[in-house]
Amino acid sequence: MIAIPAARRARRRRMAGRAFVTADEKLKAIAARIVEITGLDRPVHIAAPTSEAAAPIAGRLTDMGIPFSDISRDDGAAVTLGAAPAPPPARKDGLHVIIAEPHDTRRADRWLAQRCGWGGAEGSHETMISLEDELLADAGGMLLWLARRVLPWLPSAGRALAAAAARAVQDRNEKRHGQLRRELLMYDRQTSRLLAFSGRGE
Repeated sequence: MIAIPAARRARRRRMAGRAFVTADEKLKAIAARIVEITGLDRPVHIAAPTSEAAAPIAGRLTDMGIPFSDISRDDGAAVTLGAAPAPPPARKDGLHVIIAEPHDTRRADRWLAQRCGWGGAEGSHETMISLEDELLADAGGMLLWLARRVLPWLPSAGRALAAAAARAVQDRNEKRHGQLRRELLMYDRQTSRLLAFSGRGE
């Protein structure tokens, strides 16, 4: 495998992630962050894993009078909102991506983060997580138990615990997806052999 270098060097800046006990606290922080970044004349894209996760964000922005555009009709708006698998807009003016909730795999989060540096433009990204996020509902275990108790008193330690719990679920999902792909490939090969033996093409 040969790595092909990009035409322009990426200039992405990863900002410190943030964690919150409740989803409402996270929504307030997202709205405040949007106001801050757009005040610097930079566009913002908010990425949610599902349309259900994007709905409360859209409601909060509407209530606060913050104009935004759905990514499906990207019209150059300063603020865009999209649910997976819709990509952030391809912008060359310092796009800031807010991953409003971890996706089911780390690969999806990395892909979204990489889009903020499209075409060599200078961009930034950050992740905001709530202990009420759907992904963490599947986490359970000691990490999430500790995060719930530590986060209100030691935000940095609680953030690390919440992020670790999310990564554990994402890694488990990626392992399961890999197993499903291997099983599908095996099934395809077996089907091809049976068809070849019977003398019939696919």
